[in-house]
Amino acid sequence: MVKRRAEEEEAFERSQKKTRRSDEAEQGENEDEPKVKKVKEKGTKGAKGKKAEHVDAEEGQMEEEISSRVRRLGAAHLCEGSLMIGAVRDVTEEELTLNLPYNLLAYVQRSEVESCGGKMGCFESGDLVSAVILGALGAKKTRLEASLRPSLVNAGLATSTTKHGLKKHMWISAVVLEEEEHVFKLDLGLAPHFTGVLSKATETKVGKILMVMVQTVNSNGLVTCSGSNGSNSSSSPLKSEVTDLSLLKPGLLVSARVRSVAEEGLVVNFCGLTGVIHKHHLGVEKDESKESKDEDGDAKDSPFVKNQQLLGRVLAVLPAAPPIPPIVQLTLLPHLVEWLPADLEKQAVGDRLEGEILDFQRKYGCRVRCKTEGMIGFCPMSKLADQDQDVAAASVVDGQVAQYRVLSYNFLENTLVLTRRPADLLENTLVSVTELVPGQLVTGTVSKVADHGIHVKLSSYVTGHVHLRQLTDVPLASVPKRLSVGSKVKCRVLHVHQARRQLTLTAKKSLVQSDFQLTSNSSAMLNMVLIGYVSSIHDYGAMVSFYGGARGLIPKKDMEAEEAPALGMAVKCRVVNVDRKTSTCRILLSLNLENGLSAADMEVKDVSVARTGSVVKVKAIHAGPDGIVVKFGEMDVREGTGGGSGGLGYIPIPHLSDDLDVAKSKYRKISAEVPCGELSQAALSSSTFKLHERGVVLARGHIPGYTKDAVEKQAAFVLISLKQSLVLASQAGSFVNQVADLQEGRFYSGYVKEVRDFGALICVGSWRLAGVAHKFELANRFVEDAGSVVSAGQSVRALVKNVDTQKHRFEADLRPTAVTDKTLLEREAEALRLSLTERNLEEIFPKGKSGKTLLPGSMVHAEVTKIEAYGLVLSVKGITAVALKENMPMKELKGMTVGKSLRCTILDFNAETGILDVSLQPELLEKHGKPQKGMELSVLPALSKKSYVICWSPKPAAVLFAPPYTPSTWKVPLKTLLHSAESPMVIFCPCQPKDKKDRWGAIPRISRPEEELQIGSPVKMRVRSIRGLQVLCAAPVNLQGHVHATQLVDVGEPGSECHPAMPLQNFGRPTKDAGIIEARILRMKQRSQKKVKIWHLELTCRPSLQLKDNIDSYEKALIRWSTLKPGMVVAAAVLSVQKKLLWMEVAPGIRGRVGVLDCSADLAVLQSLSEHFQVGQVLSARVLHVKSSQKELDLSLLPSESEESGRICVGRLNKLNETNASAASATVQLPGRRWGSVHMTELFDVWAKQPTNRLKVGSLVPVKLLSTPDDSEPNESKKSLQSKRCEVSLRWSQVQGTKEAEEEQRFFSVKELKESGAKKVSGYVSSSGPFGVFVALSRTLTGRIKLKALSETHVMKEAVAKLYPPGLLLRDITVVELNEETDQVELSLRDSTGNTLTAEQLSVGDIVSGKVKAVESFGLFVRLENSTIDAFVHKSEISDSASTAVTSYKVGTKVAGKIVKIDGHKVGLTIKPSEMEGVEDASDSDLQEFLTKSGTKRKVEKVEKQKQLKKAKKTRNAKQSEPEEPEEPEEPEEPEEPWKPLPKASSAAFEFADFKVDAASSSDASEHEEDGKDLKLSKRQKKAQRKEEQIDLQKREAENADGQWEYNPRSVEDFERLLLTKGDTSVVWIRYMAFHLKMSDLEKARQVAERAVKHVGFSESKERFNVWVAYLNLECTFGTEKTSEAVIQRATRHNDAKQVYMQLARIHERNKKTHLAVKAYETCTRKFPQSKKVWIAFLTFLYQNGDSEGARKVLPKGLSALPRRKHPLVVSRAAILEYQNGSPDRGRSILEGLLDSYPKRTDLWSVYFDAQIKALTPPKVPVPDFKEIRSLFRRCSVMSLKATKMRFFFKRWLDFETKWGDEQSQEEVRQKARDYVESQA
Repeated sequence: MVKRRAEEEEAFERSQKKTRRSDEAEQGENEDEPKVKKVKEKGTKGAKGKKAEHVDAEEGQMEEEISSRVRRLGAAHLCEGSLMIGAVRDVTEEELTLNLPYNLLAYVQRSEVESCGGKMGCFESGDLVSAVILGALGAKKTRLEASLRPSLVNAGLATSTTKHGLKKHMWISAVVLEEEEHVFKLDLGLAPHFTGVLSKATETKVGKILMVMVQTVNSNGLVTCSGSNGSNSSSSPLKSEVTDLSLLKPGLLVSARVRSVAEEGLVVNFCGLTGVIHKHHLGVEKDESKESKDEDGDAKDSPFVKNQQLLGRVLAVLPAAPPIPPIVQLTLLPHLVEWLPADLEKQAVGDRLEGEILDFQRKYGCRVRCKTEGMIGFCPMSKLADQDQDVAAASVVDGQVAQYRVLSYNFLENTLVLTRRPADLLENTLVSVTELVPGQLVTGTVSKVADHGIHVKLSSYVTGHVHLRQLTDVPLASVPKRLSVGSKVKCRVLHVHQARRQLTLTAKKSLVQSDFQLTSNSSAMLNMVLIGYVSSIHDYGAMVSFYGGARGLIPKKDMEAEEAPALGMAVKCRVVNVDRKTSTCRILLSLNLENGLSAADMEVKDVSVARTGSVVKVKAIHAGPDGIVVKFGEMDVREGTGGGSGGLGYIPIPHLSDDLDVAKSKYRKISAEVPCGELSQAALSSSTFKLHERGVVLARGHIPGYTKDAVEKQAAFVLISLKQSLVLASQAGSFVNQVADLQEGRFYSGYVKEVRDFGALICVGSWRLAGVAHKFELANRFVEDAGSVVSAGQSVRALVKNVDTQKHRFEADLRPTAVTDKTLLEREAEALRLSLTERNLEEIFPKGKSGKTLLPGSMVHAEVTKIEAYGLVLSVKGITAVALKENMPMKELKGMTVGKSLRCTILDFNAETGILDVSLQPELLEKHGKPQKGMELSVLPALSKKSYVICWSPKPAAVLFAPPYTPSTWKVPLKTLLHSAESPMVIFCPCQPKDKKDRWGAIPRISRPEEELQIGSPVKMRVRSIRGLQVLCAAPVNLQGHVHATQLVDVGEPGSECHPAMPLQNFGRPTKDAGIIEARILRMKQRSQKKVKIWHLELTCRPSLQLKDNIDSYEKALIRWSTLKPGMVVAAAVLSVQKKLLWMEVAPGIRGRVGVLDCSADLAVLQSLSEHFQVGQVLSARVLHVKSSQKELDLSLLPSESEESGRICVGRLNKLNETNASAASATVQLPGRRWGSVHMTELFDVWAKQPTNRLKVGSLVPVKLLSTPDDSEPNESKKSLQSKRCEVSLRWSQVQGTKEAEEEQRFFSVKELKESGAKKVSGYVSSSGPFGVFVALSRTLTGRIKLKALSETHVMKEAVAKLYPPGLLLRDITVVELNEETDQVELSLRDSTGNTLTAEQLSVGDIVSGKVKAVESFGLFVRLENSTIDAFVHKSEISDSASTAVTSYKVGTKVAGKIVKIDGHKVGLTIKPSEMEGVEDASDSDLQEFLTKSGTKRKVEKVEKQKQLKKAKKTRNAKQSEPEEPEEPEEPEEPEEPWKPLPKASSAAFEFADFKVDAASSSDASEHEEDGKDLKLSKRQKKAQRKEEQIDLQKREAENADGQWEYNPRSVEDFERLLLTKGDTSVVWIRYMAFHLKMSDLEKARQVAERAVKHVGFSESKERFNVWVAYLNLECTFGTEKTSEAVIQRATRHNDAKQVYMQLARIHERNKKTHLAVKAYETCTRKFPQSKKVWIAFLTFLYQNGDSEGARKVLPKGLSALPRRKHPLVVSRAAILEYQNGSPDRGRSILEGLLDSYPKRTDLWSVYFDAQIKALTPPKVPVPDFKEIRSLFRRCSVMSLKATKMRFFFKRWLDFETKWGDEQSQEEVRQKARDYVESQA
């Protein structure tokens, strides 16, 4: 045996428990094979010989151990951390499925891919990856979870301990992070300083995880990699040794040497390590290891020999517990060595094939060679035989041939996964969802029932899901009980999700039984009837889905029908339009199945007898009131014979002929031959009357005289017309069935369907397809009444103008127009000939003396009997004749006398009047020969009838009949052709030729645009019209162009236009020939329009481009989405002007928006955009933002100024934060998609309380940029800068550049504050807490007030946040310390001047006041006024009784107390009422002493004033000798003080909305004031009074400065000032009126009301109405009847009168004036009788006030006045009021009668249920009456209504039984519901 090399020894030592010493390893390194053999031969028994024997024994043991590792791996062998090569099998949204070696599967969760930057969408089936096993899940630990994260797969590479671990040609895992210009950037999952790059020669995409090969590694950690691109470099093995096992990774390409050949594979050495190769990865199809072996154990005939060099890849690395080495398996499979995906597309899943067994392994399965394609397959052990059978040994021997079926693929080992179980080989067994197609019918077994539906098992491999909505035609709330686990069910395949291996089925009965399944929109055909289900409902209609994603839309108008299907319901619909121009081939559906055909019928050529447009042969069997009923059979148009089955048809009277007179005559004739009567009796008729004319089918399922409210079912017929114009059109293929078949600009033969006020409805084929012809399109003259021009059923020639396929309509023009379509003219002439033949002129016209009929053109003698203005009245053989003056020469008329005999020519005869029409034209009296058919004649008009026109030809002389579509008169003979030479002669409809003028004029003719024109070529075109912002023009031949408004003028930089151009005005009003323009071509495009190729040119008329010949200049001028970039300057035209933005177009179809801030820098312009911008203006704009994929474009009209600090612009307030002084108090939107934040100190120059209350969100304000993001970080990208906010200021001094007041100055740094020398500052609290109060002095400077500096005494930490909330304004803060180094400012609120009250100035017994600072369980802490002293009130000193608790006082409550204890700085108070007695008896000296001590002058002045008032009262009472009145209570200083009583409210009070004001007020205050004025005050008192007035004045000024008047006005001045800013707000006016009423000044309140109703504008309708209601409330409460009536009359004139009377009634109702309220309601019902709200309010008032009889009298009056559709709501409301306030029995009878009329209204049933339940259950009655309620529910359960409505009844019944019933009653409801469902199935 050959001795191992040193590197092999070292590698082997790591896998053994006993290690060798290093010296023995070094010794073995120098020995080679010949020396070992020599020692053996000598057989020496020395030390060296024994040592060699020991080594040989160990080697043999190790060889056996290594050979035992050559085995097939299973899930149990894979532990956490195992590394393996895998191949992606399936990709879903949530996980990847990997093929691992030996047919194992692993699953990679989405998080394991995306956490490293990977994307699930980048993977495809067959991709090779390297994975690490995370663990096994499941009860049997068979589900393997894996990860592809490079950080886990590459763990141990290039760390701090293996800096040189990355070697050239080493394969590692990486994720593609981003794509750069020449390379891909990779994430290798290594140390942070390692970065990988991959050449773009490797095809990959960002987000993919792949294996790459290391090429180079530089010192900076840049790893250059290459991928598997088929080059030689990618097949280079690793040449260096692997010194650390952590560097060994799967996918590593290595060069190995065969060490030994084992039974299961090979043992090889590579890179100093030992690995194994299983026989399935040897790359050979036969297992050669079972051959005989030689003495060394090697196979004799094995293709592998010892020491053979091999090229392989590391397949798996399985870790083991030290010192056992890891198991390393290699692979020699060619596609893995070359790192190429497997090619398995030759065999599809489900295919059956024949295979030969290569080898069999027990517990695993057998490998099979497929004979058809020579591929290798694997059949698992479980798939060799059925589950209940054992595998026969003879069936798995090598070489055994059997039938197999493909189950799936193993992309890693390039093998097929097979099965040969007999059950799987059956034809009906499914093994994959890919074998199914949408629409296929399948049968399965229910395997699972869930709330959302059922799972149906189709086979052992395929399971489908049936959603709850797909179980029945009408969706149910739950799965039916018949569908239980194990039950059989038939389904159809809805969708096949191959990627997810999922199947969606439907079990709807109508879908399962349908004969045709629409699987693609392209398969739909017009009028095809389809069955689908409603998948979604939108505002525009309902989407109906079919199979495989096919779907269509039912428009909203069809879904508004009462029987429209609900969501999930099966629906039968008809295809009305198929738009094959779109990529998705959209189809439009209709619920109207008329004219619909099944798919089977659509495939047959001759669909049916009654198809629309088919020609039929008819026999009359019955005559109805307006038409006849016929039996018909299909006509063979070519042969002229009838065939096919017959049917019943209906022909209206006007459709019996093209001539309406003939039609009436024919109807009379037929009515005499067949029975007459109702159409319902037509089917019983046995009489027949054969009609010789052929008819054409207009529609199927037509109901004559259809009425929507018909009680009985109306008979439906096939609508047929005998108009020969339509029959000929059908034979010529011009009969139109669909709107898509119409062509604009073409003439059609049609008929008038209906005459309306606006015109007429015209049909040109099918009765269902109607267009509109407006009144001005009916004739060339003015038409006032359409009925005077056309009548229903009249035959017409229609010119189709506009066709709207979406709305299924068109516009038609009936005015006479020249027609060049010879086929149409011939059909019209033939139809007229047939119509005249039907008249039978031989019988109608009179006969002469010879008995010969006087036909048109006959010459007779006549005698003049009368001369009229219109012509002559003649007598022809006793028959009256008329010769119009148009039919005689003027010279004949001049010399005409009565009795003169004349020769004349007969024109026409009216059989009803018996009058002949004759002509005296001399040319007709001369004979020039007989005209021949096809001869060209020159004709003149003679007579115009409704069905034809009579013309005459001078030479040859003839009287001719023409269709009635010619002009009424013409003076010049018109040329036409003779259609019929037999009498009566018929000609083609003559038409007046148009003047042929050169419409192009001087426009050059371009015959070959593709050769003569190019981009930049000058062209001259004629302007045709102006459409939108484009000038449309044309030139010969077939050239159309358009010039956009932006291409008409040159523009400069944005903001430079003083007067924007209006280029479209230069073209004036669009006319037929609006002028000629000269332009240059920007773009050329050829399109096909009506089978004509037309060149469309996009032009430019910019002066700057007219002289340039460079094509690049024109390409740059052409604006596209792809050329738009941010910052680009373009010309833009105003498209529309809105309130807050402009829409502008920069090119045709490319429009952008300009925000209001980007329109101008002038605030006045922004406030009224419509006054400064007009549609059509062209301005220069700058692109701010463009997103071509979403078609979004933002523009700016402002100049491109840099966003530098100090710039003034206009912004819009977007958000306000009232209590945040540390961050942005306001957010401002700036121009250019920028945002700014405003610090609270930058809102106003003055230090104002709550400054944000003065601002309004959405208002435009001028701002100044203080700092921008690019000021601090200039290297950031523009995109990141736009996302950051600027700092701006709203202060007027900053915006206008004025100087701020000294006391309002902001300090932005400590240095600036120090230099100013300011001792007092102001600011807003930014935050407060245990560390103090932080005050924002400016946006950049914040000061701190420590806790000890807040007060003279200790402040509790817990109370700081409540006392100093964020946003609180602090004035006159003392600056204590400035530190420039740390930029800190220390402040203090303690008064250092000595003006505040201190503890030394107080004494026991003093009366003081203050505010509660903190509330504790043991008492209160009170901050004394004008001091920093916090006094303590023990809980025992709060009240004389225990009724008042500590918690009744809140923080901030004002209290007054008496000092009971002073201990240093600690002050104790009592607020007991008993301790406060006797305070007023203090002497003046005591008060003066107290004033000296405390300095509280205001208290002294109040006490003095009280003493003066008491003395004055005593004096007055003594003089009048009256008993002493009780002492009046002291006027409370603050109305919110809780311990002082408030005045009681008067009984008569003014109340509106949230305001309540006393009607009367006390006059005590005025009496006190008068008493005070009579007293003489001392000097001390006068001085104290002046001080008090001065303090009050200062207080009011401070309140005005702080803005308190705005939210709490207290005087007339405050209200007047508030009205200047909020004059349109009704609340302010109402509070103003309430203020005067409180002062008992009714007259001033009226004056305010008058001002209010005149001041509030009409635009503020709601505010104006509120003011009028307040005025009404004022007069109705305090005024007289006369004044209130006057206000009512005025209010009704200025407001909605109904609302005024309703409010008036409510006012009287609140004031308890019932008679006035009734009067107001009666007036309202009289004026507005059709308003249900008025009647309901009146009824509610009467019932609630106990007048039930009056309400019952009012109800019939209301119903007689209201429309019928409003009756149910009013009656149901009256019934509810009867239940609540009247008689429940009467209410029940009312509802019963109402439901008799509306039995299907579930809302009325719901009202009935609620009323009955409330009336018959507690608390209304003590004992509930369930029998009455249940009888009502049982009555509803047997009704025959729709499923959705019945579901409502059962649900209400079940809800009732759930609350009041038991299990038995609930089961009764469920059983009733089940019975109903089964009856509907």
